[in-house]
Amino acid sequence: VVGIVPARFTGTFVGFAFDRWIPLSAPAAGAPPDALTNPAADWLEVFGRLAPGVSREAAQASLSIAASTISREHPKGGEPWGVDVRAMAPVDDSLRAVVTRLFVLLLIASGLVLGIACINVAGLLLARGAARRREMAIRQAIGAGTGALARQLLAETVLLFGSGSLLGGFLAWWLSGALLAFSPKYAMPLELDVAPGPFVLLVAMLATAVTGLLFGLLPALRAARVDLVPALKEGRNEPRPALVGARSLFVVAQMAATMLLLVAAGLLVKSIDRIRKADAGFDATGVRMTSIDFGLVRSGRVNVEALQRDLLARAAALPGVTSAALVRSVPLGGFGPRTGRVEVEGLTAPTREGFEVFLGTASPGSFETLRIPLLSGRDFRASDDASAPRVAVVNETFASRFWPGESALGRRFLVESQAVEVIGVARAGKYKSLMEEPRPYVTVPLAQNPSRRMTLLLRTETGATRRRRCGISCAASTPTSPSRIRCSSRTSSPCRSCPSGWRER
Repeated sequence: VVGIVPARFTGTFVGFAFDRWIPLSAPAAGAPPDALTNPAADWLEVFGRLAPGVSREAAQASLSIAASTISREHPKGGEPWGVDVRAMAPVDDSLRAVVTRLFVLLLIASGLVLGIACINVAGLLLARGAARRREMAIRQAIGAGTGALARQLLAETVLLFGSGSLLGGFLAWWLSGALLAFSPKYAMPLELDVAPGPFVLLVAMLATAVTGLLFGLLPALRAARVDLVPALKEGRNEPRPALVGARSLFVVAQMAATMLLLVAAGLLVKSIDRIRKADAGFDATGVRMTSIDFGLVRSGRVNVEALQRDLLARAAALPGVTSAALVRSVPLGGFGPRTGRVEVEGLTAPTREGFEVFLGTASPGSFETLRIPLLSGRDFRASDDASAPRVAVVNETFASRFWPGESALGRRFLVESQAVEVIGVARAGKYKSLMEEPRPYVTVPLAQNPSRRMTLLLRTETGATRRRRCGISCAASTPTSPSRIRCSSRTSSPCRSCPSGWRER
């Protein structure tokens, strides 16, 4: 440890709780071995502080010259390098559009709620002013002016709004912790601070003052302007027609705003239900996953491919595990699959590099683990290694787009300049977002496309499935050979459902 940063600083990417930093050139930096020597690598983020007197335009011009030099020396797929100098923002550019839309919707909803609350209070103040007409008349009779009465009523209104603002601020601070319980689970720990800060409290105070003045002014003026003689006479305490009209106007506005808010809330609930029921194309129930970077193995004596095969074999043999697989990207995993280019014979691509598709790498058993149905063909096998012909499994969107009305099995195409043969067609699913349109997806076997950064998927049996398979009929030939346990109820396959071995059942 050579330095300590304040606890509130968690990095330049807001939302992720980074808690330690390692030099880029350190051997244990966690990057692949060729990450710092590959000229086509684009995983680094660059940020800096402009010197005094240097404008953004000047920095843009200077860095553009440097980018053109790098582009000539290290061409990246024929595309020139570019630099876009922007001010650093709390939200990353990749998330800014989503976050902005979300906060705009929340701002509109909170504005509607605030408007309804203000209209309610204004209506109550009008009713209260009508009930105090006799009091206001007596005050005017003993010398109080209309302005003094209006100021008094307006001060009472602002005090009422201020008390509500203080109570709302306390509830917001108290409930902010409960709000984090709804935050999504992510591969990396999230650091979200939703507690109201000083700026939010200042805005709340200003909103309180403005709304108090706007919605309390009319009731105060109406209550302060009374006719003395009718108001002082007993039995003549009915409100004036103008006051009744103002109250009716507030009721109409309140009903309109309430209906608008109810419609928006209904649409939001319907959208959430639609997302919840959306078919992702795979079944994640009972699947556990962990990311593994085999690039951290620095010893040249270690065969990474053999290590991956051994890991899969040992993981599949764990009690309670029905299948295991290694995949390059997990559907709906947050960052999404990588994109690549394919070339299909007989079709003209929109760009010189080919058609853009999603690319995935997986070991045998990945479709079974995620329960992605194969519509035709087969899954990868152990024989699909580096010495075998290159193969691929495509989804139905890919097959219908490039070979409509025809079978995709046996077809050949180029994936990043390498020829592959289609051996299977899988059902299309969602890869980056539940609301995305169907996208063509190509999966290639891990043995033919080695990758060091993978995710291990383990499908485990749930309690209901475990009871259904095992029942109480498990028996073992020897106590030391749990692998020889057989289920005599409903299946004759090896029983891997008992977490504590053969003694469980």
